[in-house]
Amino acid sequence: MKTKTIKINSLLLDLDNSRFPETPESQREALIQMVNLQGDRIVHLAKDIVEKGLDPSENIIVYRDSDGKNIVVEGNRRLTTLKLLNQPDIIPTNNITNKIKKIIQINPDLPDSLRCVVFTKEE
Repeated sequence: MKTKTIKINSLLLDLDNSRFPETPESQREALIQMVNLQGDRIVHLAKDIVEKGLDPSENIIVYRDSDGKNIVVEGNRRLTTLKLLNQPDIIPTNNITNKIKKIIQINPDLPDSLRCVVFTKEE
């Protein structure tokens, strides 16, 4: 285990996340499902991140898979929110993405990297 700063666009949602009622087939589908499941919680988190920044006591937990990809096992809702803040058109426009776009107008200077605790194995 080590702590490392990783670009948000290099982090992947865990497709096996227990929050998903059905396992998504892609990262895009995972983002869509997370937005549908979490709804305005994503918007509230986005406002909090823009206004106060990320909580430094809560690192994202990542493991590197056999292909060297960074899979987030703890912090998928935060990652979804940050991905939408950085690229709101990553999923089809909906009520949540429209709200995210309004939040971005408040402060377009958003983090593009996250401090993560990285494990070499999922276990």
